[in-house]
Amino acid sequence: MAKVCISMNSVLKYLLPSIFFINVLLPALYSQVPGGPEPPDLKRVTVDPETGYAILHWTHSPSSNVAFYAIEIIIIQGLEGPTGITIDQVPATDTFYVYEAAKSNFQSDGYSVYSIGNDGKNGTSTQVDSTIYTTAIFDSCSASIQLKWNDYNSWRGEIARYRIYSQINNSPPVIEAIVSEGTNVYSFQNFQVNSDYGFFIEAEHNDGRKSRSNKAEVNTNMAKNPDYINADFATKSNDNTVNLSFTIDPGNELKDFVLLRSVNPNGPWDTISYIYLMGNNISYNDLVNFNKGPYYYRLGALNYCNQVAASSNIAGTILLSGSSEGLSNELSWNPYVDWNGDLKEYQVYRRFGDNFFQQIHTTLATQYLDTEIENLQFTNLPDHVCYEIKALEAGNNPYGITGSSTSNEICFTLKAQVQIPNAFTPNGDGINDTFGPMFSYIPSNYIFQIFNRWGIKVFETRDPFEKWDGLVSGKPGPESVYIYIIESQNAGKRNFRYNGHVTVVYP
Repeated sequence: MAKVCISMNSVLKYLLPSIFFINVLLPALYSQVPGGPEPPDLKRVTVDPETGYAILHWTHSPSSNVAFYAIEIIIIQGLEGPTGITIDQVPATDTFYVYEAAKSNFQSDGYSVYSIGNDGKNGTSTQVDSTIYTTAIFDSCSASIQLKWNDYNSWRGEIARYRIYSQINNSPPVIEAIVSEGTNVYSFQNFQVNSDYGFFIEAEHNDGRKSRSNKAEVNTNMAKNPDYINADFATKSNDNTVNLSFTIDPGNELKDFVLLRSVNPNGPWDTISYIYLMGNNISYNDLVNFNKGPYYYRLGALNYCNQVAASSNIAGTILLSGSSEGLSNELSWNPYVDWNGDLKEYQVYRRFGDNFFQQIHTTLATQYLDTEIENLQFTNLPDHVCYEIKALEAGNNPYGITGSSTSNEICFTLKAQVQIPNAFTPNGDGINDTFGPMFSYIPSNYIFQIFNRWGIKVFETRDPFEKWDGLVSGKPGPESVYIYIIESQNAGKRNFRYNGHVTVVYP
């Protein structure tokens, strides 16, 4: 499909010669022929927009000896300037003339009428009246039709209004707009693509006389812009970059798109990629560090003039942050921006250690305080806890799309707490039969050793869940005081060492 990008200079190129002709050259035309009859009163010159014929209307000369009226068209012949060329004559009873050879569709022409007496003498020519010449240029870059026309020269200062008529695909003309004298341009934007349009201008004198222009015709041949570009989501990828998805109106005919990014939803925007559309969905991975966000994205459809003809809504990432106080973790995040549907909810997910995330809360707010960890300590939890947020779009997206977006992940190291008894009774009654530490987390690099009073090691394990059952070399150890040493490391690679005494008692 051809590109159509027309500048206003091109429009003026066609109109300036007519304007110069009307304003500068015509006043030099009038010549008096002594002894000839008085001229008729030329009331108006108009154009039939459908045929391009020029039509002159006049009233009779006050002279009684008129035999004919002669019709002149004004032309410019080299350096001689404007010259009246007689193109026809009509009986003195006529008051109008239709000039079928007029070039009204290509230029503004000047006309006059003079009387021819019974004695063959030519009278004075009337004041020259010129036709209104209208141009219409379709500019696909601005998605508009630019109209321009010249004034009706002899009515200057007395024009009540200009009516702008439009018609589509040869339908009856309708009034598109009414503008005042002094306005000679109009931008028509409410058009249908791939349609034939015609435009003409009608000037109305203060006394009700009217003059129409030629009909300027254009075809609005252009690729159909998308009615919508839906930004489905901006979300965290597995490698901590940004995944994007956009759905484009299936009726769209544009293929070139531009992806923009900003750190502020109000811009400014930077171009990060040009994308050629295949199908009606665009997926893109932006290789930025997700944790440096939030980032905001828009997708624009480019027309054949490389201008953005349609844009998506904004898709923004969610950046989660938080702080830990004791066993309470406070989370906050920026709101998701900006689905075409409403926000349904934010879901808060939590996991301990390398376990799977589990949903623990739903909210419409952008903050959450997790106080449940205190109730979970000493239940063999890993020594760190992580969170992420998922935003969900409600089901009222006008294009039937439901988006979701996941935030970055943040983690906190749990405060290391350990409980170690100072005695136990390994008598097999099921009560206090084993000895070992109880951690608020599952330690790593763990070693637990028991020594007797002479420094001989009687028990060792690297399994944080294994306890000493009081056996020494496979037999119940004697009642005595024993020494324990415990070494471990938490998720923050911090090392811990505990040592002390435990007493074996047989009640």
